[in-house]
This record gives sequence, C-alpha cells and structure tokens, in this order.
Amino acid sequence: MIIEWGIAVIVLITIIMIILRVFFKTAFKIISIIWFVLFLGTIAFGILIYMDAKEFSESFPENDNALLLDYGGKIAAGIVMHGTEQPEILDDVAKLDELYQKNDFDAMQAEGDYYKLMICNESCFDGVQDVEIAGFTISKEIAIGILNAEDSISEYADLLIEKEGLTTAVKENIISQLQSEQGIETQAKMKGIMFETLFAAMTIQQGPFFIINEYKAGNMQIYEETLIFKLIKIFPPKMFEEIFEQANGKMEELENGSV
Repeated sequence: MIIEWGIAVIVLITIIMIILRVFFKTAFKIISIIWFVLFLGTIAFGILIYMDAKEFSESFPENDNALLLDYGGKIAAGIVMHGTEQPEILDDVAKLDELYQKNDFDAMQAEGDYYKLMICNESCFDGVQDVEIAGFTISKEIAIGILNAEDSISEYADLLIEKEGLTTAVKENIISQLQSEQGIETQAKMKGIMFETLFAAMTIQQGPFFIINEYKAGNMQIYEETLIFKLIKIFPPKMFEEIFEQANGKMEELENGSV
C-alpha cells in the first residue's frame, strides 16, 4: 500500500514536470534538478520501507515476542507469543521490570532473545467489557483488580469462592489446588493469566490489527521501533494493514505446517 502511494506521487510529479517542460523551460531546468534528487531519495526510501516491511512480516511470526503490561510505571505481568502457538505466561517479570526502570530496552530484549517488545498500558483494555476465565464471566474491572492486587492468588481464590458459592473455610484448599494442579505458584504467574485473559478479549475485539491500533493510540510501546512503526505514527493505520495481514497469514501457514 505504501509503495503504491509512492508510485502515484511519482506519476503526478512527472506529469507536472512535462507541463513545466513545455511551458516554462527556465523553471524546468531548476526544478528538474530538484526532482531528480527527490526521485532518488524516494526510491531509496521506498526500498527501505519495503525491506523493513518484508523483514517484519517474516520475522514476527517465527520468533518470540514479549507482550508486557506497564501498570503504574512497573512491569506487572507478561506473556510470550510465538506465531499462533498458545502464549507462554512469564512466571517472573522482576528482572524485566528492573531493566525497564532503567529504560534498558536492549537488555530487556536480550533477556529472552525477543524479536519485539510490546509494552502496553491499562488503556489497551478500554474497549473490553467482560472476560471469560475458569468458566465464569467477570467484568474487566474485576480482572484488573486481581491483576493489580498485592496478593493476586488470594484475590483469585476469593473470586472462585464467590462464583462457586463456597465458604471462606475452603480458601486454603483452593490456593493449594491452584499451586499443585494448575501450577499457579507465583504472583507473576497469576497476574500473567489475568493479563492473557484480557489480551485474548482485546484481540477478539480488534483482530490482528490490535498492535497498529494501540500503538497509534499511544497505548503501546514497541521495541525495536523500526521504520514501519515510526511511519505508523504519521500515516493512517489502514496503510499498514497489509503488512500485518501478511504476518498473520505467515502465522497460519506455520500453524498448518505448510512452511
């Protein structure tokens, strides 16, 4: 889409140059030099865009990408995405948060050999109303409340007790079951599960373009911020949907084993 726009601009300028050549010969000589320089610059810029778009559409589905939640200026939870595979919940985000406080994104990226870091804030979930978890429908506010709780495992146990109509006497048993049967042994793991639940609801609502939409809205940071993402800030998001469609198609090919 971006390349097509560039071609259209080149064609338009060429037509203008022909008109100048016929009617304004002196002006044509000056403008032709400027046009030649701009033409070369446009070609070079177009090549850079194409290469960056191609690299992203091919590499994003095939590598690990970390989606992290910035809550109150700290990394509260995170998941790792790899193509269409089930996201992996990060059991411990303390190191990533430590590096985040130092704005050391290179080290964060190297921590898990991530292709991209995507750090979203709570505003990413503004359009979410309800989420499904453990067979129950709960509001976004409850999900975020559990995610933000100091003892999120205890808060989640309280939710299960309320939904199942149990007494608080069984709370310790529920927590033990969460740890032994579901592997929810850390606060980061519990927060990660809730974050993944919110993320799933967000992607159902927005589809494969949630990255464009939230990044454009200023609700998500991307690292490494290559040329494509810099341009997303300037141009309409629809101009870049084709790139993300290609990445999504690559994910489906990998899932079906056709690559």
